[in-house]
Amino acid sequence: MIPVPLTEIDIPSLQRERDGIWAAAVQAYRAGERWWLQGAEYQESERLNQDFLQSDPWQEVIAGKLSIPTAPSQVTTEYVLSDWLNISTDRQGKQEQRRVGAIMRSLGWENSTQRLNGTPKKCWVKNLHGTLHRVSPLDFEAMGQSAGAGDFLWGGLPDLAPTR
Repeated sequence: MIPVPLTEIDIPSLQRERDGIWAAAVQAYRAGERWWLQGAEYQESERLNQDFLQSDPWQEVIAGKLSIPTAPSQVTTEYVLSDWLNISTDRQGKQEQRRVGAIMRSLGWENSTQRLNGTPKKCWVKNLHGTLHRVSPLDFEAMGQSAGAGDFLWGGLPDLAPTR
């Protein structure tokens, strides 16, 4: 499949050709053709998709704090909200926590339980394996593996299958 940028979509033509397009896609899938992006294709897709993402004003602040050489290797949501975004604890609700979480994930960090000052604490750590990719049970079938309940997210490179 090669993405082709369009400014207009001919809906009537697409409606006429829809069944044939799906039939060709199913046939290619069943024949074992690669249906996912790899390496440079994946990176180009990510670059092009950036134009369609909504940016959060907090992202620039958080990304800036994480990019300095003395940035922590792990950080809590509360710390990000209080120290980096200057939001008082009485204004830190679930909505703000989810917003920080979405930003941290988009920057390649993952939520983990770590020991901070000897106490287990939920915090964000840099995902050293690459971006998290959503996969479905069909993806595991295509790779000849059975999907388990916790197998729908993995941190891996786009061109590598998940390891167990």
